[in-house]
Amino acid sequence: MVVADQYGENKKTIPIPNPTFFFRPAWSPDGKYIAFTDTDYNLWNVTIASSATKKVDTERYAHPTRSMNPVWSPDSKWIAYARLLDNQFKAIFVHNVETGKSTQLTDGLADCISPDWDESGKYLYFLASTDFGLSTGWLDMSSYNMPVTRGLYCMVLSKDDPSPLAPKSDEEEAKKEGSDDKAPDKKDAVTVKIDLDGLDQRIIAIDVPMRNYQGLAAIPKDHVFYLESVPNQQGATLHRYSFKDRKAIEFLKPVQSIAVSQDRKSLLYRSGGTWGIVKTDGGAVKSGDGKLNLDLKIKIDPQAEWHQIFKEGWRYMRDFLYVNNTHGAPWNDVYKWYSPWINQVRHRTDLNYVVDIMSGEVAVGHSYVSGGDFPDVKNIPIGLLGADLEEVNGFYRIKKIYTGENWNPDLKAPLSGWVWMSAKGIIYSKSMALHSKPRPILIACWKVQ
Repeated sequence: MVVADQYGENKKTIPIPNPTFFFRPAWSPDGKYIAFTDTDYNLWNVTIASSATKKVDTERYAHPTRSMNPVWSPDSKWIAYARLLDNQFKAIFVHNVETGKSTQLTDGLADCISPDWDESGKYLYFLASTDFGLSTGWLDMSSYNMPVTRGLYCMVLSKDDPSPLAPKSDEEEAKKEGSDDKAPDKKDAVTVKIDLDGLDQRIIAIDVPMRNYQGLAAIPKDHVFYLESVPNQQGATLHRYSFKDRKAIEFLKPVQSIAVSQDRKSLLYRSGGTWGIVKTDGGAVKSGDGKLNLDLKIKIDPQAEWHQIFKEGWRYMRDFLYVNNTHGAPWNDVYKWYSPWINQVRHRTDLNYVVDIMSGEVAVGHSYVSGGDFPDVKNIPIGLLGADLEEVNGFYRIKKIYTGENWNPDLKAPLSGWVWMSAKGIIYSKSMALHSKPRPILIACWKVQ
C-alpha cells in the first residue's frame, strides 16, 4: 500500500501480507487507519503511523457479492461490516480496534447488509431481508427469479439513548436565560457506546415500504440515504429518510453509484454518463444538478498499457481461480512464456489473442477474453427483404411474403404479421394498395435496422 498526499508526493509504502487484489479502502475519520478487503475475503486494518497490518476477520464462504465492506464509526474506534454465517445469511458485526475483538450484533435469522453509522454515533443503520432464504444458493438455478425485499432498520447502540422514533412531546421547551439560537462553534466529541445487553430489543424497523434495497449511506444527523433497485429502470432510485420529519423523499433517480463526503454534507453521484455533486441536506435533485465538467483526456503509451493489461490478466487467473494450483500450470513460467509476445502487439485484437491463449494454459471452462478499446467503425444499415413481387397485367403483385421469428424482435420480417396473402393470391392489407408498375418500392416496404 502506498499512502501519499493529493499531489502524489510524500509517499509512504506499507507492506501487506500476500499481495493480491484489494477492495474498498476506507479511511478512519481521524486519519490513523485504513481498512480494506482482499481477493481471499479477508478484512484488514492498517495503522498508518506504525505500518502495522492486522487481519480483522475472514468471510466464511466465497460469494460473488462482496458484502464484507468496512465502515468506520465517527470516533474511529469501531469497524462495522456484514459477514456470512453458516446458514448463508449475513449478520452485522463490529470490530473494536482498541481491544481487537469482533462482535456479532444481529441474530442471523434475517439477511443483513450495508451497515452505516449515524453522525451522532448513537445509531447503526442497516438493511435486512426475511425472505432471502430461497436466494442463498446463488450458484443454484433454483434460486433464479426469487425476488428479495429488504427493510430499513435502526439499531440503538446504547441503552441510555432514546429511540429516534419515540413519540414526540407537544410541550414547548422554555428558553434558558442568556441563551441564543446560534449553533455552537465546535461539535462535542463523539464517543460510540455499544451495550450488548438487550440490543436485539433496540432494533427498530423504519416506516418505509419493503423493497429491493441495495445499499445505504448515513448523512448528517437524523438522516439516511438508501438505494432501491427498480425493475426495468437503468440505475437505482436514491431515497432519503428524515427522522425529524418521520418521512422519506425520492431524492434522485436514476443513479449508478454514490459517495458521501467525509463531513457528510456533499454527495457525489453518477447517473448514466453524468457525474455531479449536490448537497445532502437540500430538497430532491435531478440528474444533471451539480454536473461536473469531465471532458478529460489522458495520453498513454499503448505498449506500456498492453503490458500492464497482460499482467493483470495473468494475475486474475492466479488470484481468482477456484483452486490455487492453476490446474498444474507453472504459472510463473507461463508469464515468462507469453509476456515477450506483447512487444509485437499492434492492435487490441492482438492483445486479446495473447491473453486468451495464455489463459488457455489453465484448461478451464467459463474463461473468456473480450472487450477493450477499439476504433469506431461506421455502421451502415441495410434493408431486410420483405416480399417477392411479380408482374400481372401491368401491375405488381406480392407473390411471396417472407416470414421471420416474430417472437424475436430482432428477427422479425418487415411484412410478417401485418400483410397476408390468401390461398387464391388475394392480398389483404389495412394500409397497402396495389400500385402501377413504376412504384413497386411502396409494396416492398423496406425496413431499416
